[in-house]
Parts: sequence; C-alpha cells; structure tokens
Amino acid sequence: MVAYKFLLACSAFAMLLLAHTSWQRRAASGAPALTLILVSSAWWLISSVIPFSDLSAAEEMFLRARLIFPGVVLVPPATLVFALTFSGTMTRLKRRHLALLAIEPVVVLTCVADPALHDYFFGDWRGRVEDGDFYGGPVYWVHAMYSYALIGKAMVTLHGFYLRSTQLLRRQTAYILIAILLPLICNFTFVFRLLPFNVDLTPLGIASTGALMSLALFRRGLMDLITVAREKVAAAVPDGYVVVDERRRIVDINPAVTTLLARTDHVTMGEPLDAQLPELTLDWQAIAEGAARFELQLAHGRYLEMRIFAIRHDDGVPFGHVLLVRDISDLKINALALEHANSRLRDQLVEIEAMRRQLQEQVVRDPLTNLFNRRFLDEMLEKHVSQAARSGEHFTVVMIDIDHFKAINDTYGHAAGDAVLKALGGLLAYRSRAADSACRFGGEEFVILMGASSAEAAVRRVNDWRIEFAGMDHTASGGPPGVTLSAGVAAFPDDGAEAHQLLAAADAALYLAKNAGRNRVVLSGAATCAELAPI
Repeated sequence: MVAYKFLLACSAFAMLLLAHTSWQRRAASGAPALTLILVSSAWWLISSVIPFSDLSAAEEMFLRARLIFPGVVLVPPATLVFALTFSGTMTRLKRRHLALLAIEPVVVLTCVADPALHDYFFGDWRGRVEDGDFYGGPVYWVHAMYSYALIGKAMVTLHGFYLRSTQLLRRQTAYILIAILLPLICNFTFVFRLLPFNVDLTPLGIASTGALMSLALFRRGLMDLITVAREKVAAAVPDGYVVVDERRRIVDINPAVTTLLARTDHVTMGEPLDAQLPELTLDWQAIAEGAARFELQLAHGRYLEMRIFAIRHDDGVPFGHVLLVRDISDLKINALALEHANSRLRDQLVEIEAMRRQLQEQVVRDPLTNLFNRRFLDEMLEKHVSQAARSGEHFTVVMIDIDHFKAINDTYGHAAGDAVLKALGGLLAYRSRAADSACRFGGEEFVILMGASSAEAAVRRVNDWRIEFAGMDHTASGGPPGVTLSAGVAAFPDDGAEAHQLLAAADAALYLAKNAGRNRVVLSGAATCAELAPI
C-alpha cells in the first residue's frame, strides 16, 4: 500500500511539473485546457494519498471520496475543451460555453459538500463497513454518464484530427488519445463492477496519463508543434491560407481567410472545403492539369487571387494542397482603370488616325470634284515612272479637257459650269480601276494615270467615257443638254521616260484633238496621230 501511495504521489508531482511547463506555453492551442487537466488530475491523486491520521477508517474513506471530486468534475469538461482547441475545431471558447460546462461541476460539488444533499450523490454509502460497496445516488449516475459523454466527444474529435493530420501530429495525437483512454477504462471498470475485485484503478490510469503526457510534451514536442510564433504569424499575415488534405477537407486555416471573404461564421476543421467555403470552390481538374492560379470576384465587389501548391511526401506523391488567398482588389481596380484608359486612348488614336487620313485626303483631293489634285498627280506620276522603269510595265497618261467650257460658264453661269465639272469627276471616279488615279489637273482639265495599261486599251476606255459623258443631260443643274470632251493619250515609255515628257505628250495629243474638231480621243506618237472620230 505504501508503494502504491508513493507511486501516486510521484505521479501527482510529475503532473504538477507538466502543468507548469504547459502553462508556460499557454499561448499554444490547447495549452490552458491541458494545464487544467493536469492540475485536476494531480488534485485527484493527492486526495487519494494524503494521510488523515486522526480519523477513523470510515471517516477517512468518506472524506477522501468527497475530497477528490473538485479534481474529478473538472477533468471531463477540460478534456473536451482541450480536444476542441488542440484540433482547431474551436479556436476560442466563448463565455457562455464555459458557463454551460460549469453547471454540472457546480451541481456535483454542491451535493458532495452539503451533508443535506449527500443522499442524492452517495446514496446510503458513508464509508462504513456495514454500508457495503459504493453504488451512488441519482446525481452520481448523471455525473458519470455526463462525464463519459464529454470524454467520448473529446476522443471522437481527436480521432478525426488524427485522421487528417500529418505524421508528426498523428504520433502526438495518438499519445493523447491513449492518455485519455487508460484512466477512462479504469474508471469504467470500477463504476460498472467489471472486475472481480472492487478496487478503483482510476488513480493508476491517471498515473499512466502523466507518463504519456510527459512523452508527448518532452519527447514529441506537443506544445512546440503549434507554437506561439505560429499562432501570432497566422493571425498577423494579411494573406489567407487554407490547408486541405487529399480528400479536400480543411486541415488548417488562418483568420485572414474569413476576413477576406467577409465571413463571420465559424469554419469547422475536417469538413470539405466546398461545403465550408463555397466561395473558394475550385476546378480541381484544371489544378491536376497544371493550373495553379485563379482570380475570384466576390459578391461584395472584392477581387481575390488564389494560388495552389501541392503538398507532397518524400516520394513525390501529393497528399494535400495549400491555398494562398490574396486581396488584389486595388490591383484589379487599377488594372481595369488602366484598361479603360487604354481603350479610350485606342479609340482616340483611331479617331486621330481617321482625322489624319481625312486631312491627308483633303490635302490631295480636289474639293469640287473629290478627285485627286495636282499635288497628288505629281507624286503618283513620279512613282509610276520609277516603278515602271524597274519592272518594265507599261502605263498611260490621259489628259481630258471639256469642250467649250468657257462658253458654258459665260452662258449658263459658274454654278452650271461647276455642275458639269462634278459630273465628269463622278464619271471618271466611277469608271476608274483600282490601278487608276483620276486627278483634276486644273480648270476644266483632268489627268488619269492608268496603271498596267497599253495605249490602245487606254484609247478604247477613254473613248467609252467620251461617249458616256456626251450622253449626259445637264439641264437639271442649269447647264446645256449635252457637253463633249476631248482627250489625249500618252504611253510610257514610247512617248516619254520622264514624268514631264509624258504630260507634255498627252497635252500635245489633246491639242491635236482640239484642233481636229474636239469631241474625240487622240493617241500621241501615232504616225498620223490616229484619232477616233466623234459619234
């Protein structure tokens, strides 16, 4: 018996040392609750061995039975709180939770302390030999069932944490589970009389709990695993992170995630990510194929960037993922504003380019006929000459003059004359090919550059224009019913290898057409100045 009491006393002393160590690291998850478990267990053991020399055996047994209960009633709720906080299921216990957990210990201790209520807890037993074995009263059995329920809930919680934890955490959780299970089995066998001898082995189970807790604390670093630094860093980091296992259940999460998601409800560890945080629902197929970055737009207008990293075993096999969540709202808003500004700038550039082209067109266009002007003609003719000289292609220069135009102006007025000029300009623009350039040379004279055209083909085309123009009726615009034109055609290189030579040749052919009676087309360089008679 002396050795037994010495063992319990040593175990109580060890538990107080463990409690001191745990309290020094009280900022770690579960440390305050673990301290309370250890102190309560130490009280239980000390109450089981403390001597009472001046009391009878019956009085000592009954006093010891009452004395142990401050420790007994605190162990189950403290064990549940430890399981919830250590596993991360509940990060902080609210006052109302503590108040609810305190009800049962207060009721039990009241029944134990008040002699008037002893029957409700101890029944007829008072430690005397004639009282027989202890069976307890109704409050005792309610207390027993309640305590088993709390410890059972704690073990289920720790077992779930064990299943979703890393290898190191699994070892530590296994030590804790065994440390809780041993005194529970000892107490269960005593309460329900499962052993042939009526001896309470619970203190021995508590002593084994002290040994296992010593291993977990000092050899496995129980309080070092989830350190103060980790808690502080997790709370201080503005970016959020979520750790999920291979079944996409939440293993760890920091407060920034719920802040970024504007969530006020509690996130339960061990539950599926999609169920707890539907805002972070991911395309896991895309992740498996290599996608590791997503952007999310939340309902409250914020933008989040989410990056996913695989957690792998030493052999490279993935067993979970880390999701990093960052608020990119300011960057996104700035990017959208920049994109909007760029879009407006592009629109302005398009508008400016259109205006530039319009101005460029105005610079090279005749305002009355909308044909190209003399400036454009000079530039294009030089280009035609240069390109034709290199390629050996032929092109022609056609010079057109409206017959008796001065008389039209004098007789019908300048407005009628302008209408005739517009009519001829419209005809030339409509009949010109993409390779042609129709220009107003000045006054009533027009020049057409016909690219990739022989002299004979040019004469036939211009003659068709002459016939079509002669058939126009200008009376609607206040002009004469019919107006004719004369034209001269010069070809490169037969009639000139320079721009001025070609213009001079076409002008000479036009002069011949005028002298031959007008209303005709003359080809420069023909032996007899071949002409097409008017129709």
